[in-house]
Amino acid sequence: MGSGNLREAVQLPPGEDLNEWLAVNTVDFYNAISMLYGTLGDYCVDGKCPTMCAGPKYEYRWADGVTIKKPIQCTAPVYIDHLFVWVENQVDDPRLFPQGGDSTFPDDFQSAVKKIFTRLFRVYAHIYHSHFSQICSLGAEAHLNTLFKHFVFFTSAFGLVKREELAPLGELVDGAEGDVEGRPRFLIVELNPIIVRGDVVSHLDLQHGSDRSGEVVAGDKSELGRFAENPLVNLVWSVVHGDGHECATDVNAVVLDGNVDG
Repeated sequence: MGSGNLREAVQLPPGEDLNEWLAVNTVDFYNAISMLYGTLGDYCVDGKCPTMCAGPKYEYRWADGVTIKKPIQCTAPVYIDHLFVWVENQVDDPRLFPQGGDSTFPDDFQSAVKKIFTRLFRVYAHIYHSHFSQICSLGAEAHLNTLFKHFVFFTSAFGLVKREELAPLGELVDGAEGDVEGRPRFLIVELNPIIVRGDVVSHLDLQHGSDRSGEVVAGDKSELGRFAENPLVNLVWSVVHGDGHECATDVNAVVLDGNVDG
């Protein structure tokens, strides 16, 4: 689904109750990210993700205000497990998410939805910062990018996540929100050296190439504008054309065309 269709898809349908629309989509977005995260079960483990972080600057500590009132540090899989159980408890609460067309949503419903989406964003942030290489190896990067773009459009349309909460993926959010069909844009994601699949490479918007030392031999950094100063990018990119080629050994970032999801 293209960006235009996604933008239209998040809009409140004529005659639809806003709270009903938020409730249905809350469940759908939760199901989508929980299923995607489930594919990382062999990678996001206590030994490899000792904290719930989104890069070196952002760490999240868990508290639900009921069983855990003081925020605690925990591994990423433990944090996300707490988070998913908490979301399920929220949406299964008939007071908060009433069932049936004649039910009335409580006054605190929209604030609860905002908190759910704010916390779900943290799962995306952790995946992009810590597991994008595994997502690529699983062939799921296009799916991730589409899910996140849909998430950004929906939360932006209804003001569900504060701007400061989006900071760990600020450039990705800006890229999605500023997307216009037919205009090149870029998603910048942190990677360890990985195998880059040919179908990903073919979607890169600018010409690119490298030698095995990591020197960028094609591609003008000035073409990236403000993205060139993103702290995730130590090199513009260093990717070899074709299937089965590796990133140069000192590459830790790559710039992907924002339309990689088609």
